Amino acid sequence: MSTSTISLKPINDLLGESFYIPAYQRGYRWNEQQVVDLLEDVMTFQASYENRSPDGFYCLQPIVVKKRGDLVVWEVVDGQQRLTTLFLILQYFNQRFAEKFQKTLYEIDFETRADSKSYLRELSEERAQENVDFHFLYLANQTIEEWFADKGHLINDFEGALLNRVKVIWYELPEAEHAVDAFTRLNVGKIPLTNAELVRALFLRSKNFPQVTVNLEQLKIAQEWDLMEKALQNDDFWYFLTKDPNSPNRIELIFDLITKAASKDDRLAKDRLNSFYHFNNLLSEGHTTSGRLWDDVKNHFMTLEEWYRDQDLFHLTGYLINEGDSILELIQFSKAQGKESFRKLLKKRIWERLIRLPDFEKMNRDELKLVLVEYLENLEYGANSPKIKSTLLLFNIASIIANEKSIVRFRFDYFKKENWDIEHIRSVSDERPSANIDKKPWLEVVGRYFREIGEDTELLKKAAQMLDEVSYTTGDAFDTLYDAILKRFGEHESTEAENGIGNLALLDSGTNRGYKNAVFPIKREWLLRYDQAGTFVPLCTRNVFLKAYSEKVDKMLFWGVEDQDRYRAAMEETLTNFFKN
Repeated sequence: MSTSTISLKPINDLLGESFYIPAYQRGYRWNEQQVVDLLEDVMTFQASYENRSPDGFYCLQPIVVKKRGDLVVWEVVDGQQRLTTLFLILQYFNQRFAEKFQKTLYEIDFETRADSKSYLRELSEERAQENVDFHFLYLANQTIEEWFADKGHLINDFEGALLNRVKVIWYELPEAEHAVDAFTRLNVGKIPLTNAELVRALFLRSKNFPQVTVNLEQLKIAQEWDLMEKALQNDDFWYFLTKDPNSPNRIELIFDLITKAASKDDRLAKDRLNSFYHFNNLLSEGHTTSGRLWDDVKNHFMTLEEWYRDQDLFHLTGYLINEGDSILELIQFSKAQGKESFRKLLKKRIWERLIRLPDFEKMNRDELKLVLVEYLENLEYGANSPKIKSTLLLFNIASIIANEKSIVRFRFDYFKKENWDIEHIRSVSDERPSANIDKKPWLEVVGRYFREIGEDTELLKKAAQMLDEVSYTTGDAFDTLYDAILKRFGEHESTEAENGIGNLALLDSGTNRGYKNAVFPIKREWLLRYDQAGTFVPLCTRNVFLKAYSEKVDKMLFWGVEDQDRYRAAMEETLTNFFKN
């Protein structure tokens, strides 16, 4: 055997087998709660609808084994604790009958704890303290007896469900794989077998292929699998599709899409290994072949890859996915129509997400612009913050799409990993720091800025002095300095528009934390340093701090009402062109 084999085995199929626990594994260590959890799970399933369904079953986590020599003995690489607990439960059932009526269970032998095999058969309290393994085995057995103490009427049904409707994922390692290496991979940090590993074994098992082509077909799938996984490891591609940073096997995203499209079993949808169960059922019951199923995986991947490589589709689908649209629904829409119709549909979905009513396709350009003007004027920081973030994101994307020659692409990876969110462009007068813990970083930022530009020595001196004395100074002294600094940059007077979208832009979480409510030139200096260093800054945020939307640029250190009006007007025009282009 050169590849892993995998199957679902009912517990009944394990009876009569021989298992060997090698020296590299620790002894039995399940506590009372872990044993009770297993019993409760089986009992819940036994009483459930799935148990009454002909195809229903309850699946335990994998038992990973490797054939030991020529004898029919299975070296247990992972799953010893589960396997031993099941043995104790089955042995408890056997104790109800005379020996000649008892079921033949499976054997468990231990390389370094030879007495454990015999102790499993007797479990005496007298020997329970001989070593730590006996202690845990005895406690587990006591837990089983106590749990069933008031459930005698359920034992027969429970036993039937456990033997026939409870299954383990049987994962047989190839002969060439080193068992200790596999054990280390599965148990250092307790990294379980993933959907991807299990599905890979399903696709590559030899019985899926005609014998004459088995090696070529397996090799082809293995190579294509690796190419897909490598493509998805590109963060630019991955974060275009999802916000999840933690998936160790990113190809599972494709499996989950296929499973969700086909599965009507809510129980499987909630299970960590749902796609494995789905693919295993399809292949085991002859509903499809490995080749056809793999073609379906490739088709889903190629659809996503096409979106990623197409400038318009990348931005349109990327925006909708970020806003919560289902990738699966978008794939289904794309298959039902041509590319141009799909683009129009995407814009319609964006409009419905952002504006909802009326239908923009029925309006002329002027009517549509009036709707957008009213929409943007009504957005206010706080009450509409999620909607504002969505609008600013769309403004960035629409600005990129507007230039057909542009090779710039919005970086969803940095946008999501660095948690870019909305923040005020110029400071807000009623959000001045009130606690010392907030005053200190504000004064440090101001002092650093003044030192760098070599100006306002009097304000710098006052800021430095107050920084040393901030724990002792009164609020009035800080407020006086705060107002003087805001006045220096024309931000001392509040305006009705300071919480409107004309004073809001996307900033990363680091800037939001370190420069919250800082004056415009300080934020500008920080963002320009980002840009000069090649760090991602959204196009429209960069344009704001370069004052690219402003009509007069003689006051580069100020962000006034006129700047806000021009900025909002640019949004109105860009979004109108986006929907009416």
